Amino acid sequence: MRVLLAIISQCMQIIEAQRKEIQLLKDEIARLKGRSQRPKIKASKLNSEIMKKAPRTRKERQKRKTKSTNSYQEITLEAQDIPVNAQFKGYKRYTVQDIEITSHTIVYRRECWMTPEGTYCIAPLPEGVRGHYGNAFSVTTP
Repeated sequence: MRVLLAIISQCMQIIEAQRKEIQLLKDEIARLKGRSQRPKIKASKLNSEIMKKAPRTRKERQKRKTKSTNSYQEITLEAQDIPVNAQFKGYKRYTVQDIEITSHTIVYRRECWMTPEGTYCIAPLPEGVRGHYGNAFSVTTP
C-alpha cells in the first residue's frame, strides 16, 4: 500500500513539473509568433483592504459604531417656536437603539435506535428545553 502511495506521489510531482514546462513552452511559442503571452496576475490585496486601521478620533469611533448596526435610520427634527433673530448652528445628535424580535428555529436531530426487543432509544433533549418554544418565549395569563 505504501509503495502505491509513493508511486502516486512521484507521478503527481512529475505531472506538475511537466505542466509548468508545457506552459513555459507555450509562452515561448507565443512570443516567437508575436502573440501576447499569458498575463502574470498579481496576488489579491483583498485581505489588506479588509484589515482597515481602527478609527483614531472619538467622532470616527461613534460614527462606525452607529453605522454598523443592522438597521440604520436618520430622522431630521425641526425645532418649534424659534425667535426671529436666532442663528442656525447645525444639529445635535440623539441616538436611540431598539430591539427587533425575530424568530429563531432550532431543529434537534435526535438519534433513534431500535433495540432487539423492538423498543426505541431516543436521544434526550438538552436541559431547559420544555415543549416546542424556547426559554425566552413565555406566556403570562392574568
